[in-house]
Formats: sequence, C-alpha cells, structure tokens
Amino acid sequence: MQQKQALMWLKGRRVIVCDTDPVRLKRMCTFFEGCGVNVLALKTAEEVIAEIEKHHYSTHRIYLAVLIDQSLAKAAAKVWGQVTHENPTILTTPVVLMRKESDLPEVQSLIDKGYFKYQLDQSPSSKALLRLLISLNRWKKWQKELSSRPHPSVSLKR
Repeated sequence: MQQKQALMWLKGRRVIVCDTDPVRLKRMCTFFEGCGVNVLALKTAEEVIAEIEKHHYSTHRIYLAVLIDQSLAKAAAKVWGQVTHENPTILTTPVVLMRKESDLPEVQSLIDKGYFKYQLDQSPSSKALLRLLISLNRWKKWQKELSSRPHPSVSLKR
C-alpha cells in the first residue's frame, strides 16, 4: 500500500519500451501499466526510428523515459545521433539501455557517446524497474510532503 502511495506521481506519465522479445516486452508493459504509466511498446527498428523522427523537432519532453534493447539501440544509433545533434533538447528524456553484460563491448561506443542515462541488465526484474522509476522522480525530496494532506499555514479561531 505504501509503495502504491509513493508511485502516485506516475499516474498518466508515458514511457516507451523498445524490445524485440515479445515476452519481455509484455512483462515490462504490464509492470508499467500496473504503476499507472501509459506505455508505448515498439518491437522493430523501423518503429523505433519512426518514433525518433516523429519527435525530431520537438522542444519539450514527452516521455518520462525510453527503455531500449541493445539490438534496437544499435539499429537506431545513426538516426539517434543525427537527431540529437540537430535537436539536443531530445536528450532531456532519459534513455535506459537494456543489455547483457556479455554484450557490453558491442554497445560501449554508444555508451561512451552519452546516449544512455541508465543501464539495466537485459530482462530487468520488477525490483530493478521499480528502482528506475524511483530514481526518475525529480521531486523525490518533496514526495512525502506532496502525498500527505495539506496543512494550513494559518488557522482562524473564534
């Protein structure tokens, strides 16, 4: 119950989950939807590239985060590099790389370019996804204050 209370700020936020594995994709979508987050699920490199190009000239942050599988990240790297070079405001959205430790050398060049704010092991656990959501909360220090009932600064008595 307390955990649900702490995640109330997520209601209505949006994330993108990009994964080629339908089982992992479904599991992550179910997790985020259970937290009140709207999910856009992308399965192919073409869908990822189309979404990047759709927001090429966007000047405001639309998504809470983008979680992307390493294979889709590699496939979209050229377009992502071009778009972020032309429109650096897109980089305000945290991008989370889901990768296997053994495949780290393949994606190290993308990591070195600073494309990813966070990294998770491929097939992240619910606990890891929950920690990610908590770390994405920019208002963590006020979370308790904002979730409790407001107290008037002055009370009038007769």
